Amino acid sequence: MRVRVLFFLFTVLIVTIAGMTSSMAQSKAVPLKARTKSDAFKGMMQIPETASAKERQKILQQIRAHPELYPPPVFYAMSSLLLEDDKKHEAAFWFYAGQLWARFDANRSGNDSANVIIGLLNAAYGEPINRYMFQDIAKLEELVSKVVAWDRKIPHNYDYRWFELGSTEGKTSTAASVPKEQWDEIAEKTRSDYLKDFQEVVKIKKTGGYYDTSEGHVIFHSPSGQHRVLEADAATFTDLGGGFGKDRQHVFSGNNTVIGADPVSFIVLGPDISKDAKAIYLGFSPCWTCDPRSLHKVDDRWYDKNGAYFAFLGSLKRIASADPQSVKQLNEYYFKDNQHVFYVEREIAGADPSSFKPESPSGCAVCGEDKNRCYWSGDPVPCEGKRPEEELGEQFVTEISPGMAVIGVADGLNFPLDYFLSTDERRRSGRYLIVLSGKRMLDLECRRADFQLESTATITVDVEAGRLYRLKRKAGAGCNVEIEPASMVQGR
Repeated sequence: MRVRVLFFLFTVLIVTIAGMTSSMAQSKAVPLKARTKSDAFKGMMQIPETASAKERQKILQQIRAHPELYPPPVFYAMSSLLLEDDKKHEAAFWFYAGQLWARFDANRSGNDSANVIIGLLNAAYGEPINRYMFQDIAKLEELVSKVVAWDRKIPHNYDYRWFELGSTEGKTSTAASVPKEQWDEIAEKTRSDYLKDFQEVVKIKKTGGYYDTSEGHVIFHSPSGQHRVLEADAATFTDLGGGFGKDRQHVFSGNNTVIGADPVSFIVLGPDISKDAKAIYLGFSPCWTCDPRSLHKVDDRWYDKNGAYFAFLGSLKRIASADPQSVKQLNEYYFKDNQHVFYVEREIAGADPSSFKPESPSGCAVCGEDKNRCYWSGDPVPCEGKRPEEELGEQFVTEISPGMAVIGVADGLNFPLDYFLSTDERRRSGRYLIVLSGKRMLDLECRRADFQLESTATITVDVEAGRLYRLKRKAGAGCNVEIEPASMVQGR
């Protein structure tokens, strides 16, 4: 993860390093602080492969001690490393500091292309930070206020054109910057706008979205932006909270009409859930099998006379075979009661509810494991085979037919692209092949750390049905491959 994230930063900001190095090389005397800035900035790029834990902490401490020397992308990268070290609150501080400083640099540079790079940085680093911080809105509001107060006290002693450096033969672009005497005013406006935008996001998070009728038509403010509610009558419109609203004739969830809902009897039960005299609604989707008269909430679960209900992919689901008193939702896909584990509405035969953990490995919502096995989409899989292949969008091994075996490859090895084409003897599933038992001759590609093809090899594997084989490269040069001892396909 660390290599992949910082590789992204490297590709976006290699021009920055080049620009810094070029500028310093042309100077007759390089100040100590400039050398420290360059060394630490380069060090951020080299952390994944070369730095020990002690060296990494030394670089991070340099940034903490002199943040004024570093452009915003360093803060983004720093937040990722801190997050992996489980220093989540500090990681969030540096991420939001990076956002604020990047905005200021874009505003004073006069270069609109800065916003493209800022968007890439936010997309690359923001999701895990925001997911963690938005679990506690009060702490988030306190932290963002601290970031803004900190920004008022810290100077910006780096080249604010970091997104332009090296763009044309090592020189910055000729885009006109805002005069320096206006920077203080721009900085304060940037802070004000940042807080205003943040407060808008928090309001949407707290309310599930809200409606505005101030301009004579109805606008719904949501995490994805502002949307006009075309069928709504602004004169009779009421914001009901929880992302719902109504006028004299219709009920709305966000900017969608809740078809068939009765405005007179309609009430909001919580964020995104509501009812009228006829049905229960999750967003604008009705649950006609739910009983609105007996529906009630206990802890985090909704019940009616028939059992417990959960939100799944935009609709309410009831797991008919689950014990309604002990069933609980583990994540978007997995549920369990005292005796069983379920993938959506399907019971997973043999799964152990007491030891079952969803999202293992972390970030894979359809993955899970218990003390006996590992799972993908509710199906038993090799525990070695459930790691997500996010970059390629590939699938995983799910089920093994009788007479078949599984062959997987370790880092540095890959199957050729034509192995994606299924045959009678094999099919590909991510970094695994599902093959018929017997002797199999396989083509392999050996690749460097940058994924460039180094060489190829052919290996023969004598496979036994129902077992997992892993291929890995031997130490040294060349495409020398060895086979690890076989293990059971299902189980550990």
